[in-house]
Amino acid sequence: MTVRQIIQLAGTLDIPGLPQLDVTQDEISIANLTPLKLWAATAGWGASADDLGFEDRVTGNKIPLNGSATSSRLVNAFDGSQALSQGTAGAVLKDDSFSTAGSFTIAMNLCAINDELTCAPASSSVLPGSGQSYWFLASSAGKFRIGTTSLSTQFADYLGPLLSRTAWLRLILKYDRAVGTMTLYVNGVQQAKLTNDALKTLSLAPGLVMGGLVTTTATPTSPPCLMRSPMGFNSALSDSELALVDRYLSKTLY
Repeated sequence: MTVRQIIQLAGTLDIPGLPQLDVTQDEISIANLTPLKLWAATAGWGASADDLGFEDRVTGNKIPLNGSATSSRLVNAFDGSQALSQGTAGAVLKDDSFSTAGSFTIAMNLCAINDELTCAPASSSVLPGSGQSYWFLASSAGKFRIGTTSLSTQFADYLGPLLSRTAWLRLILKYDRAVGTMTLYVNGVQQAKLTNDALKTLSLAPGLVMGGLVTTTATPTSPPCLMRSPMGFNSALSDSELALVDRYLSKTLY
């Protein structure tokens, strides 16, 4: 597996007069998180050579869209910078190799397109087999809920920031098997949480869809929305790691 590397010497990011790397300290820190599984730059320069996905920012491996050409789904958002436009089954990011056997964390920036303020941020990518459950992060009327086939929070209980057509929301979902929790952070603040011992051993359907939901049909449902900076980690990130990812999401344009 190819891994891209940056060798950083002390002060090379901020010594006046020296050439500056087009990379931030937070990006370097994220790239060095051991459980990082996927990280796409949702911009033209991040598109894969075959125009069917994005190159992983660390490994260079393709993170595929579900059939759409990448160039056809990159649009300028309200802030003038590019984002991935979703809303069709072919435009979701889909990684069937993403493991849900242990703990995991996913993160992204999300913005609504339509007045309905409904998006489908993420779920497992494969339909549940016998004895398995799907998991999801869903939205409706600007609110969010999280859960599995039989356990979930409710839209009515969500009191955090609403989806908007003119603002990005930073979403981080953490599934922690060690303590039996599933937690949603929005703009750096916990806004929804499930706590149940069943989450420790629940057999989850594998894979990851970002920008769509796979629950009762293998074809992802994908309401129109804009996405940036999708990331997936095969661990429950620590508080300091969550803060790092949230800080990066608050500054990035891709």
